[in-house]
Amino acid sequence: MVSISRIHHVMETMIGICSLTANLTLLYLILTKSQFRVKAYKRILLVTCLVDLFYTIIVFVGQPTILADHGYHYCQVNGFFSNRWAMFDYICCGLYCTSIHSNCVCVITMFIYRYHTVCGQNGVGKIRHMWLVFVLAIFWCMLQSADAFWVYCSGQNPELRKLGLEILDRYGWEYDPNYPPFPTMSYATDAKNILHHTFYLTTLTVGYTIIIWCQSQIMTFLNQHGKSIHASTQRMHAEVNRAMLALAITPSISLIMPVFVVVLALAMSATLGPMGAFLSMCMSAITLANPLTVIYFVKPYRRAIVGFLTCGKYHGGASVESSQKSGGQTRVGTTNSVTNPDLSEVA
Repeated sequence: MVSISRIHHVMETMIGICSLTANLTLLYLILTKSQFRVKAYKRILLVTCLVDLFYTIIVFVGQPTILADHGYHYCQVNGFFSNRWAMFDYICCGLYCTSIHSNCVCVITMFIYRYHTVCGQNGVGKIRHMWLVFVLAIFWCMLQSADAFWVYCSGQNPELRKLGLEILDRYGWEYDPNYPPFPTMSYATDAKNILHHTFYLTTLTVGYTIIIWCQSQIMTFLNQHGKSIHASTQRMHAEVNRAMLALAITPSISLIMPVFVVVLALAMSATLGPMGAFLSMCMSAITLANPLTVIYFVKPYRRAIVGFLTCGKYHGGASVESSQKSGGQTRVGTTNSVTNPDLSEVA
């Protein structure tokens, strides 16, 4: 029988190594290659990168996966130190839920911060106490962490352990009975199930509503004042805008869809064995997709990566032939392209 846990461990390890490399590379690019005069944009990308890096470390160390059967949900830690210490497994599962939650909340908060930076300077929807937004975001993530830790710890009982062992044995999931019990989450219809899902539902519903509203306000403002903004600044806004939108859309593909499948399986009391490992890897893919998305959409970062891969042979069109007519004569010259454009603030 093929060991699902072994396949899951190898795949999660590969995703973790690639994600750590991508996030550390992005962190280096943000700190050294950012030429934004709107310093808030550098802060936005830096914060999202740090949150993704935290998520990556948790996935790499813990490697949690989802098992479901008989209306119950089991979060099996499959990392390098799994089943060595029960409290470590509980903490890993709690931090895993928190890191997923923090990823969504961070993008929402950064959209609000970007709206405040772009529109607030000109008296449009100014947020006087922006720091309150960050405090509320941190408090919300801490509340989610406490909720996840409580749910995992309260889901321990001999009946769930016995049922979980049957599921592990059925799908070839390796487990050493000499180690402490693995963490389980009871998803029977009770108060903690409703509470746990309410956190995610609230974040996704309210959060994406805020994202859509902030984005519409930013686009309206830029359309109204676009003529007074320098061309290089317009390109900067466009690059960051595409990167932020991609960071908001990625969780809807790699996070919301797997969670929906899990909840549907639980509601139907179905068994989620091999698919659980696949869904967990889809959720872990966020840690790799986010840094690659930012590197691709932000041109200075993309140029730096291409230049490194081509050993400095790529210059991004360092010279452009331009012809200008002056006094009836045609003059052909060479002008250097702007590799570090003057990204001035919004006029």
